[in-house]
Amino acid sequence: EHDKPVKVLSGGERRRLALAIVVASGANFLVLDEPTNHLDLESREALEAALEAFPGTVLLVSHDRALLDAVAERTLAIEHGHINSYDGGWADYVRIRDERAAHATPPKLEKPKPHVKRELPDRKRSTRPTELDLVEDEIATLETTVAELEQQLSEDWANVDVLARHRRARDDLQALLGRWEALFERSQA
Repeated sequence: EHDKPVKVLSGGERRRLALAIVVASGANFLVLDEPTNHLDLESREALEAALEAFPGTVLLVSHDRALLDAVAERTLAIEHGHINSYDGGWADYVRIRDERAAHATPPKLEKPKPHVKRELPDRKRSTRPTELDLVEDEIATLETTVAELEQQLSEDWANVDVLARHRRARDDLQALLGRWEALFERSQA
């Protein structure tokens, strides 16, 4: 049985062989992406035992919550564009996250400021755009930009470049809204 060529091994046997080769290689850092996909029960148990016995560091990406609970000592979660570290496996992460959420104060939601154009009597209306009009146009453009960047982030949330552009556009939009408010109040005086 030990003299079988690799090509005649089953998928589970090949995975166990690959794992044995990696563990025997003396590596001290493993990166595993969804290692339990397509494993039979015996191979999954062998993987879990090998990971528990592995003397080095393992970076494990998995949707297998049972595996994460069994072998993880620390969980890294990407949340709202930030990497957060939690002690323990999946269940520990969920418990800590839920405790934090229960103690967190809900964010104060700001109502979007309305796009109000001041109507002037016809005799005072000018064909030249006012500063308020120009700021309103900039706000509309930035709102479109922010929406487009949010769409891109919904498709690829890990794209740091898009995330940075979104943050800048959102900050610029907030500044413009403040400027619009000041101009509007001045125009009402």
